[in-house]
Amino acid sequence: MFPTGDAPVVDTLSITQASATMAAGDMLALSYSYLPVNAVTPSLTWNNSHTAVATVNSCGLVSAKSSGTTTITLATEYNVRATCTISVLATPLEVFVTRLYQNLLGRNPDPQGLSYWCDGLLNGTFTGATVVEGFLNSNEFKGSISPGLTDEAFVRILYKTLFNRDAFDPYWFVLLKAGATRVSVAANFALSNEFSNLCASYKITRGTFLLPNYQDKDWNVTMFVYRLYEPFLGKRPDTNGLEYWCKHILLGTFTGDQVALGFRDSDNFKGLASTLTDAQYIAAMYEAMLHRKADPNAPGGIPYWQDVINKNISVIAQFISKRIPNWLRHSRHPLYREYHTGNKFVFLFQHPSGNHAHRRCGSAEDHP
Repeated sequence: MFPTGDAPVVDTLSITQASATMAAGDMLALSYSYLPVNAVTPSLTWNNSHTAVATVNSCGLVSAKSSGTTTITLATEYNVRATCTISVLATPLEVFVTRLYQNLLGRNPDPQGLSYWCDGLLNGTFTGATVVEGFLNSNEFKGSISPGLTDEAFVRILYKTLFNRDAFDPYWFVLLKAGATRVSVAANFALSNEFSNLCASYKITRGTFLLPNYQDKDWNVTMFVYRLYEPFLGKRPDTNGLEYWCKHILLGTFTGDQVALGFRDSDNFKGLASTLTDAQYIAAMYEAMLHRKADPNAPGGIPYWQDVINKNISVIAQFISKRIPNWLRHSRHPLYREYHTGNKFVFLFQHPSGNHAHRRCGSAEDHP
């Protein structure tokens, strides 16, 4: 029998999670909502289709028991219903890998894929970090998922996947905007204490990313190359070009000044330079070499360089020969070898915000 009077009854009932994956022994509190919000408070009953798999109490607290699938049903006294499918996995490894499928690929694992990653973790072929790296470098993620993610959305997914919490720090967004690759940022998350603790909770070894691509190995180098493309070539870097320059810098084949001169002497820049006024050319040098706008009125600014051009002295050579920052002079990175001996090449290898120039890689735990 339905109630009488002016107060409406519940006509729509929802459980906040349509599905969830748990490990045996885990507990999960389900919550719900109903419409209309001003309805008579309903009398609700929780039920469960397979009590051997999981149980649910009168408050919606689910206790996972054994491997399998069960359907949790919430119903009002007038039989308005909502359901949640609970999958209980047998091992912590299955739960860890399933989280990656759900968070990074947006789907539940296929049996073959789940077995592949779990077997690799079990026999030591994979670590927690290399499994994450495998997902990020998969054709599915790179081809279908990553292109549709903003940098902010990607960082939020990293927090959820590797730290198991919802958060966002603009620090990572600025790095990505400056040219750091998504894999290199994820690799730094994987070096954090939080990811170590997450892996330990699933009884797996954390490990580190393998980083087979040079553009992912050191974001400082990648951002350096990335920054040269726009002022010198008028475009963002392509993957192959970025990989080429990063590889030769990290292997010590090229020094920083050789790379900059290579961009300047490219056919693309020669064509572009022929269309630029002297002031525009100087502005391009500031963007490429100093990572800032040129001050048209400051001493040593545009008027100074205009005079350099008029005296037929190479502008880029003058930029390269200027003093480098002290913090850069003390670096041991192969890219800086030439700086120690030749004191060449003005280049600010600093975080674009100016606040993190000395921050080492692997410091994800430093950020809330």
